[in-house]
Parts: sequence; C-alpha cells; structure tokens
Amino acid sequence: MDQPRGSKPYLHESLVQAADAGIRKVLLVCPSFTADCLETLHENGIENKANFLAHGGQTLDLVPALNDDAEFAQYIALGSNS
Repeated sequence: MDQPRGSKPYLHESLVQAADAGIRKVLLVCPSFTADCLETLHENGIENKANFLAHGGQTLDLVPALNDDAEFAQYIALGSNS
C-alpha cells in the first residue's frame, strides 16, 4: 500500500503520540479550511477522534470552519467590496 501524501507529521500519528504522552483533551482547529467538507469532517470529527479516544484520550472537539459564521458567509457571498 502506498503511503498517503501530505504534510508530516500526519494528524492521526500526532494524536496517538499525544494520547500516549498523557494528553487527554484536544481542541482541533483546521485553519486552512474556510469551509467544511464531508471528508475533513469525517476524517477529523470521527476517524481521528475515535483513534485518539482509543489510545486514552478523553475528548477531541473540532472547531467549526469559518463557513459556520453567518457574517463570514455573507462576506464571501457579497465579495470583499461590500
């Protein structure tokens, strides 16, 4: 199986290391995403969370993307000139 591409360290590996080091609570922010996508929500909100909890973590909360904010959505819809 080919290795996944992307920036290292991979989040799932970092979360396991954090749990193994005794970190029990994580607040996860994805600043490069201004809009939610199902892949990111599933990967971080379900898969990575489950992996972290399975290794001893207690909570992993995902901060909503900027599109969750009405003012930001309006700014994008109307453009920066409004």
